[in-house]
Amino acid sequence: MRLFYDPPGTLRLTVADEQSYPVVKLYQAWPLSHPGEFVSLLDGRGEEIVMVPCMGDFEPGSQPVVQEELRRRYLTARVVAVRQVRTEFGVTYWDVETDKGRRDFVSRA
Repeated sequence: MRLFYDPPGTLRLTVADEQSYPVVKLYQAWPLSHPGEFVSLLDGRGEEIVMVPCMGDFEPGSQPVVQEELRRRYLTARVVAVRQVRTEFGVTYWDVETDKGRRDFVSRA
């Protein structure tokens, strides 16, 4: 499997020089804590082409493309400090400092 950009910014997929997909979207299936594992490739209609269990299954030239697509799609922040937490009626309100700045978010207890 070869992933590449053509034209620039448009992800394409060629499978063993037999089939080509002119528009492809790449998603991390699960979990986000294991990037590069269980990557799903969807065609332009949103139908799954293939589920790739491991980044090593892509040819070496495609691996930087996979990493870049995951980086773009899943902008994640790492919590470095918890400033305040409060729980009301089963909902927890967080005020945290992340590696990308101060953030607030809500979760269910």
